Amino acid sequence: MNIIHKSKAIKSIKDNYGGLPRSIYVLFFARVINRIGGFVYAFLALYMKAKLGYTESQIADFIIINAVFSMISPFIGGALADKKGRKLIYVTASTIGSLMFLACGFVTESSPELVPVLLIIASVFFNFTNPIANAMVADIVPDEKDRKRAYALIYLGINVGVAVGPVIGGYLLANHVKWFFIGDALTTLLSIALVAFFIKETMLTHEEMKKSKGNEKLESGTTFMAFLKRPTLVLYTMFSFASAFVYAQHSFGMSLHLESFFGAVTGPQYYGMLMSFNAVVVLVFTIMVTESLSKLRTIHSISLGAALYAVGFGLLAFASDAVLIYFVSVFIWTIGEIIMITNSNVFVMSNTPVNHRGRFSALIGLLAGAGYILSPKVISRIIETADYKTVWVVVAAIASVGAIGFMFTGVVEKKMKKMRGESTLEAVS
Repeated sequence: MNIIHKSKAIKSIKDNYGGLPRSIYVLFFARVINRIGGFVYAFLALYMKAKLGYTESQIADFIIINAVFSMISPFIGGALADKKGRKLIYVTASTIGSLMFLACGFVTESSPELVPVLLIIASVFFNFTNPIANAMVADIVPDEKDRKRAYALIYLGINVGVAVGPVIGGYLLANHVKWFFIGDALTTLLSIALVAFFIKETMLTHEEMKKSKGNEKLESGTTFMAFLKRPTLVLYTMFSFASAFVYAQHSFGMSLHLESFFGAVTGPQYYGMLMSFNAVVVLVFTIMVTESLSKLRTIHSISLGAALYAVGFGLLAFASDAVLIYFVSVFIWTIGEIIMITNSNVFVMSNTPVNHRGRFSALIGLLAGAGYILSPKVISRIIETADYKTVWVVVAAIASVGAIGFMFTGVVEKKMKKMRGESTLEAVS
């Protein structure tokens, strides 16, 4: 029986992730390695308070300054990647970011006041690469169904690394601060080397771009005008703002809710357990979820993910001190997270002009991501004036608007395909 289960599991992995271009597997391993060492930003607030003596207010100011620069840099990275090529910009920007981390390791004891400046510079260059990575996958995998599998594999690789990285990071921060930075730098450089030596430039030639059809065909004019010509992407971005607003509450509202009901000691402990549970669910269920939804239209999958956000976060309105409900809630919205993340880039890239992939990824990331940034401020006001039950009712309502909105986006997408004379029978379109 055990052998049968193993053979089924292997077959499932092959069916979901087999047969993709070699470059996708290189990106997968690069992501795993990068995220294993990606602990600096995860422990940044703790480092600044414990090692630099920053107050909570100073840490918040740093995070805001860093966020402002981080919002701008993806546009620069995306634009450069669309003009000069993906690989060159990705490798160059990532290397500069890594060198900043390396410098942090050498000055953290002798000149700690330089560390925040170096971290902001590193963040700027690392954020150059976010839209580039999305564009590279779309370049490598032109078929939409295979793109789903490719993005799901990359997402899985990130979470494999995240499951290991914080353990190493916590140990190094407590015992070897210098290596806390150097370790992150070295793993990042190793992941860059994989991309540099084993992946060819992915950006299509102009002649290849001319062959693109549908929403991926070449588009002249500015990025913003090209974006406005695609109502499906405009709608998608609007409702992604709602989903990002909701998802932000897994780290803000839920942590405060737990502290409110269980106290300053037990609350954070439960929160840590729930976040570990979230990581386990992602690792165990990503293959199963992507396989189960492989025949569903991409936008319908995204709508389902938003609906699970509504149910999962809405369930917290009834949680109070019932620990089991928190775990059920996290399980439900984590399945929604898997669905959203593995389908979102697919939808965006399949509706993006081939010559605007980097810039569209940056633009949509900024507009939708604004929901994530604004969410804590809005929800904090509700906490101050009402109660946590009201918070989760509001959050569930916003998630529901997103779910319905994505379904409407699917209707618009279908109508536009009919207008262009394209088939609307594609299972994953």
